[in-house]
Amino acid sequence: MPINDVNFRILPTCAALALAACGADPATDALGDDPGDILEARQLAETVQGRTAQGTTTQGELAGDGPPVKVMTSGATVTVDDVTYPVSQLTWRDGKLSGTYEVRLGKLWKKLPLPNDGVGVSFKVQPIDGMGPEETLRVVSKVMDTNDANLMASCAHRTNPEDVHLYNIQRFDSTGSKGIWKDLCDAPGGDAVGSGRAVFTKGYWKKLPADPHVIPKTDYEDQDPNAFGLACWDGVAAKCTRWGYKEWQTLTSPKTGKPVEMRSLFIACQRAAMADYCGTGESSTQENTPIDIWDTHNFIQKSDEALTSPMFAEESSFDESKAVCVEASRYEKMPQFCKDRCRLPREATAMAVCSEDYGVAMDIESDNKPPVIDRSTCGDAQLIFVDTGSGDYCPHSPATTHEDPYTSPPTPPKRMHKSCNSCTAAVCRDYPSCCHPVTPEGGGWTSACAEAAQRGCLYVPAVPTRPFCRADTVAAQMGGTLGGTMIGSMLP
Repeated sequence: MPINDVNFRILPTCAALALAACGADPATDALGDDPGDILEARQLAETVQGRTAQGTTTQGELAGDGPPVKVMTSGATVTVDDVTYPVSQLTWRDGKLSGTYEVRLGKLWKKLPLPNDGVGVSFKVQPIDGMGPEETLRVVSKVMDTNDANLMASCAHRTNPEDVHLYNIQRFDSTGSKGIWKDLCDAPGGDAVGSGRAVFTKGYWKKLPADPHVIPKTDYEDQDPNAFGLACWDGVAAKCTRWGYKEWQTLTSPKTGKPVEMRSLFIACQRAAMADYCGTGESSTQENTPIDIWDTHNFIQKSDEALTSPMFAEESSFDESKAVCVEASRYEKMPQFCKDRCRLPREATAMAVCSEDYGVAMDIESDNKPPVIDRSTCGDAQLIFVDTGSGDYCPHSPATTHEDPYTSPPTPPKRMHKSCNSCTAAVCRDYPSCCHPVTPEGGGWTSACAEAAQRGCLYVPAVPTRPFCRADTVAAQMGGTLGGTMIGSMLP
C-alpha cells in the first residue's frame, strides 16, 4: 500500500451495511480517533475480508485414520429404484461424478447418465501409494455449496451454489458383529453446509521417485486414466475449491483481462494452505491457523491492512511446486530440516529442496541471522500469497500503540517489524526507530509512529475486497444451514 495523503474514516453506518462504499469524511483526518470505529473495522475484516483457516492435509481427516486414497474408474455400480447396475466410464467432470449405466427397455438396452450427479453410486478406492487393498465406498447424498466459503472478489466468479458439489460419502465398517456404514469424513461441526461432506477432484497428490536419503517431492497427478481424487471438507483440496479456485474453470483475470486456467491457482493454493514450503507434501502449519490468502490476478484480493485484527504479517508465496518466498518471520519457525536445506548451495546436493534451490531472493543481514526474504523481489513465479497472524512481528495495528505514559510505571511501546506489512515498512523507512528494539534510549512503535501510519498509509478502501452477493443474502436469511438445490433454485 503506497504512502499517500488520502485519509478515510470508517463510519458506523458503513460498518453496519458492511459493503456500502465509504468515502472520505471531511470532518476527520485520521483513522482510529474513535476506538469504536476501529472495532467495527476489525469485525468487518473477520467476516468478509478473506480471513480463513489453513489445513494440514490435502485430503482432510478420513474417519478411521485411513491412508490417502484415490477413486478407481473401474468396478463402480449404481443403485436406482432398488436395482443395482454396473457403471461404465466412471470419471470426474467439473467437480462431480460422471458415467453411464445400461437399462433394458423391452428388447433394447439404453445407456443413461448417472442420476443426481452420482448419488447412489458405490465405487472402489485404493491407497494412493498402492500399498493396500481396494475398498468400496458409496455416495448417499449431495448438496450444492453456498457462497459462504467463497473468497472471490467478483460476484460473477462466486458460483458455488451452481457448481460446487458436496457429497456425503460412507465406508463400510466391518469391525462390529454385523458391520455398519459410517461417514467417510469426520464432522466435528463448525461448517453447517460442508461439515462431513467431500468433493471430488480431477487429480490426487502422489510422491515422486527419490533417493532413499531424500524426502520425496509431491506432484498433483490429474492425467491418470484409471483414477481421480476426493477430499473431505477439511482438506485443503476442498477448501481451495470452495474458496473459488476451481480446477475446471477458465476465468478472465481482473488484472490483465486475459483468460486464466484456474488449475495452476488450485494447485498452488493447496501448497499455500498447507504451508508446504518444501514441496514435499508436509505441512508446516497448525490446523485452523487464520490466514489471509490471495493471488497474483486479484481473483481473491489482499485484505486491507487497516481492517485486520489480529494484525497479519506478510508470510510466503507459492507456485505449483513449492514456496517461492518465505518471509523472515515465518522462516524462523520453519522445520529445521527445511532451514538447513535453504542454507545449502544450489548445486551442493539433491536434498536442497527449499528456498535456495528455487532461486529465492535472500538478504543475509549477518552470519547469525536468518535470511530476510522480501516477496516484492521474488518475481512473476508467485501465484498465491499468504499472510498469517504474528504476535511477534505484528503485536497490534499500525494505527495504534501499546505506549501509555500515564500508567505507573509508564507502559512502554512494543516493537513492530518492518516485515509486518507494507504500512510498517513505509513508516520504518521514514522513521527507522519505529522498528528498532525498545531500549531506554528509545525505539518501538510509539504514538508518533501510529500517527505516521494513520496519516500516511492506513485508509479504508472505497471498494470492499469481498462483496456480499445475492447468494450470500439468501444463505444468511436461512441461517447458513441449508445447502443443495433449495438455495440454488432460488438464485437467478
